[in-house]
Amino acid sequence: MPPSATPPPEVWPLSAAATYLLRDPAAAQGGEVLKLALRELVLRRVWRLERRERAGVMRFRSGLAIARGAQRAPAETPLPQLDAALNAAVGSETLALKRVVKRLVGHESSTGRKLLEVTLGDLERRGLVRVERTRVLRLIPRSRPVLTPDGELTSRESRARETALREALTDPLRAAAAAAAAGALLLFVEPDALSELEEDRRDGSGGARDWAYRDASDPGIDSAVDAGGGGGDGDGGGDGGGGGD
Repeated sequence: MPPSATPPPEVWPLSAAATYLLRDPAAAQGGEVLKLALRELVLRRVWRLERRERAGVMRFRSGLAIARGAQRAPAETPLPQLDAALNAAVGSETLALKRVVKRLVGHESSTGRKLLEVTLGDLERRGLVRVERTRVLRLIPRSRPVLTPDGELTSRESRARETALREALTDPLRAAAAAAAAGALLLFVEPDALSELEEDRRDGSGGARDWAYRDASDPGIDSAVDAGGGGGDGDGGGDGGGGGD
C-alpha cells in the first residue's frame, strides 16, 4: 500500500443488536433486539430461510421456514445466545419461522427480553453503558442504562459509518469493500442496497462476501417476530426493583 493511501477501516466490531442498543439503551425493546439478532444470523448464514407454499382457503399461501445453516455463530453478543435458543427450538428440522418465534417468545421470560439483558450486560462490561440507579419519591428504586463517554463516542461512530456506508453502496467501485468493513451495520441500510450486493455476490462482479444479503432483509423476519408477540415487552430501562429486571 502506498504511504499516502488510506488504510481500509476495521470491520465494525459489534453485533447489530448491540449497535441498536447504543443508539438509545433506555428505550430499547426486546422485540427489536430479537429481530436484529435473527437477521444477523441469517445474514452470516448461521441460519437460513426457505420460502414455502402451503395450502390455504381458496389459494396457496407463502411463508418463511428456518433451518440450520452452514456457518457457526460468531462470538458477538447476543448471537451465540440466540443461536443456542434456535438450536433448542428447531434442532435439525426445517420449521415455519412464525412457529419458531412463538416458541421463543412464549415463555415467562421471553427470548427477546433475555437477549436485551445479556447484550446490555456485555456493553456494560465493555465500558460503553452504565446502570444509573435512582429512587422515585426517595422510596421506589429505579434503574436505567445510560451511555458512558466511550459509549457516546462509539454510538456516534456507528452513525457516521452508517452514513458513509450508504454513500459507498451507491458506488459500484466501492460497494464491496464498504460492505466487507461494515459488518452488522449492513442491517441498518435499505433492503434494496442489500439486494444489489446479493446480485454482485452471485455473478462475481462485485467481490461481495458470501453472505445472505437478500434473505437478511426479508420483511418476513420482522413480521414473524411481531406476530409472535414482539419478543418481549419492556424497555432497556428496567424500571422495577433495585436491579432493574
